[in-house]
Formats: sequence, structure tokens, C-alpha cells
Amino acid sequence: MASGNVHSTVTRASAALVRGRGPEAAHLLAPLLRSSALNREDEIAVRTVLAEAWLMQDDLAQAASALGRPPNTLREPISDARLSTLWRLHGRITYARGEQSRAIAMHARALKHAELAHDSRAIGLAHYELAHCYRQVGESGIVRDHLTEAASALHAAGDRRHLALVHSL
Repeated sequence: MASGNVHSTVTRASAALVRGRGPEAAHLLAPLLRSSALNREDEIAVRTVLAEAWLMQDDLAQAASALGRPPNTLREPISDARLSTLWRLHGRITYARGEQSRAIAMHARALKHAELAHDSRAIGLAHYELAHCYRQVGESGIVRDHLTEAASALHAAGDRRHLALVHSL
């Protein structure tokens, strides 16, 4: 499959996620993942957006299956931006399974890679997820710090959807 078609489909699926349409995104991406013609970069892009779609539907098993192994088991080099996304999604799954300390460690790795990539949106999302984790363990001061950082980064990135979620938390 041509990389342009993959990129177009991933873009459409991402737009569906922004509108809260996880099933639509999963429907668009599932056939791509079964395709053996994906290069590694495209495969990771499809896996991350598909995992987000399954998480939106609260299907942890499908999200974990779509995401695959944690980034520290991968052999090939991956950009810091992609590593941030992978660690954040693995952290979300771990958080949902009730393993807060592991989720915090994964989100901290996501934040580190987001900062290395100078990606404001990824920085904001990592801080937001860390705030969730620390809220669960009752660390209100740390939650406040992460929410402040998340709001600042998401505002800079122009991500109004996640900025609204930060303000609601």
C-alpha cells in the first residue's frame, strides 16, 4: 500500500478521534494493520492511532493488541515524538489496569521523549496523563503542577480538545 494512502487514512482516523468517533477510526485502520505492505514508520502510526481508538471505546485488550510491545523492546531507531506517543499509550493502558507506579514511570518516559522532540502537544498530553496518575494516588500538589504544565503546553500547541479536558480535571 502506498505511504500516501496510509497517511491519508491515518489522518482521517485521527480526525474521527477528535470528533469522539472511536469505532469509525478503528474501522478505517484495522484493515491497514493486517496489510503486510506497511513500512515500520507507517505501521507505528497506524498502531498508535488504532490503540487510541480502542482506548476511546474502553477496550483495553484490543488497545494493547494494536499497540504491541513496549518501546524498550523495539530494535530499530524511532523518533522521540513516536517514542513519546508509544510510552504515553502504554502508560494509559497500564493506568487503566490499576498499576499506577508503572503508569507513572511510562508517562515520565513519554514526557522525556516529548521534551527531546520539542513537541508541545506531546508534552501537554504526558503532563495530563501524569496528573491523572498522581490524582489516583492522592498527590494533589503534584497533580496541580502537572495540570499547570499540561495547560501551558496544550495552549501553545493549540490543542483545544485536550486543553478542555485539563481544565475539567
